[in-house]
Amino acid sequence: MCRAVVAFWRPPLRCVNTTPAIRCACHHLVRLRARDVVVCMATPQPSRSQDAVAPPGGRGRVENVTTPAPSVLNSIRSNCLRFPDAVCLRFLGAGGSLVSTLTYGELWARSGAVAQKLASPRVGLRPGDPVMLTFPIGPDFLPALLGCLRAGVVAVSTYPPNLRHPAVELPKYQRFVEDSGARVVITSASFRRAALAVAAAGYSLPAAIDTWVAADPAKRVPADTLECDVEHKGDDVAFIQYTSGSSGDPKGVVVTHRALNAAVWGARKTTVRGRRIPGPVLSWLPQFHDCMYM
Repeated sequence: MCRAVVAFWRPPLRCVNTTPAIRCACHHLVRLRARDVVVCMATPQPSRSQDAVAPPGGRGRVENVTTPAPSVLNSIRSNCLRFPDAVCLRFLGAGGSLVSTLTYGELWARSGAVAQKLASPRVGLRPGDPVMLTFPIGPDFLPALLGCLRAGVVAVSTYPPNLRHPAVELPKYQRFVEDSGARVVITSASFRRAALAVAAAGYSLPAAIDTWVAADPAKRVPADTLECDVEHKGDDVAFIQYTSGSSGDPKGVVVTHRALNAAVWGARKTTVRGRRIPGPVLSWLPQFHDCMYM
């Protein structure tokens, strides 16, 4: 089963620095009860025979064994197929209210639809090609990211430009597009409509982008494997993550599948006061934040 749990949550505006934000998060976590705030996909737990051996009785320290950990993508695939009806994400809105849920089966089927669309002749992406992931904060990002991993394309996630201020925001977005070399954007249908409306009003969208793909939440391809599913090597690029730019221009950081696997499986060994961190994790990080990927 999955060991980490992530719910996206935006703290109240009064939380302007880390300490109050943590206090607010803890308040909502207590009010909602931790067991009700399930899920993230980022660190699924493999079978013990694959990566760890527990002492008799299930207590005590977990010892590593030499068998290498499975890839993150294969572990996600395993969980999605073994536990299709289990909830893998609960997205919380203002005040901690539940907005939507996503099961493992839905995640796999939706990611399959994304992978199939990206590899289709109309879009024409091939393994290794970059694609911009430009999603407003919400649960639609996760199936899109997984779909990119399945199709072998390189996800380039950036914060979406604020289209209420296109003259300021679009040049910043243009720089991300130029730097990454992407020609395709995958986003929500609502953001795609807003971007095209801004273009119709006379503002210039990035010239290099020739295809805007809307990820349809209703579109499902539930097959276990698809023709477009790609087997990855450790040195293949999983995604490109841009720095915040707080100390200079944002810079793209290339993350390989080997680095992703090391980060995720390393997180499983995280301890607090000598004890492994249990299941639920509440996060208010936006999905384009580097820690949110993990």
